[in-house]
Amino acid sequence: MEHATLFVKNLNFDTTEKELQEFFEKCGKVTSISIAKKPSPKSAKGFLSRGYGFVEFATKEAAKDAIKKLNGKLLRDYSVELKLSEKQISKVPETIQKSRNLQESSAKLLIKNIPFETTQSDISKLFSAFGEVKHVRLPKKLAGTGSHRGFAFVEYTSQSEARKAFEATGDSTHIYGRRLVVEWAKEDATVEEMRAKTAEVFVPTEPKKKKKKIEEILS
Repeated sequence: MEHATLFVKNLNFDTTEKELQEFFEKCGKVTSISIAKKPSPKSAKGFLSRGYGFVEFATKEAAKDAIKKLNGKLLRDYSVELKLSEKQISKVPETIQKSRNLQESSAKLLIKNIPFETTQSDISKLFSAFGEVKHVRLPKKLAGTGSHRGFAFVEYTSQSEARKAFEATGDSTHIYGRRLVVEWAKEDATVEEMRAKTAEVFVPTEPKKKKKKIEEILS
């Protein structure tokens, strides 16, 4: 059965994923809900809604029905804006599924697809919600540039805390509007190995122009 996802804009910042699901499930079976969030500057473990999210239905018909019936309707006194999205949030990417099948013998996670405006403090706040973080490393590009490479290592004090974070973040955790990719990291993984692995995942084999562009970003 083909899935269909709606992009939902103009959400009240206090709207919860449960409320969002209740709002949409009258139009059909909802298979996944995701509200984009960012770390709260006022709380070490808190998060703030970015005012938009994604709702995935079991069928395109249900998604189109939701647009017809709910576009412009009020949710917590905000008029929501809906449109179809190419995003599919319930499908687990192959790279993540492979990582989930690994024996979790590490307390270290690899976080990829990180927006360049993200700071080490942002990553620490985000993942501290799941346990005691021992160390966060956000590898830089070149000395003095102030820019990072788009991935980070998060190490917990125990495997159980790392596993909790891995399972909780899944494939629908966002920061600054971008979905993070969370995988298990080898204890002895080097920055260059992770850089190559990140490039393998996000750089398509063709066309060549796209490959060159992304390599420039990671270089």
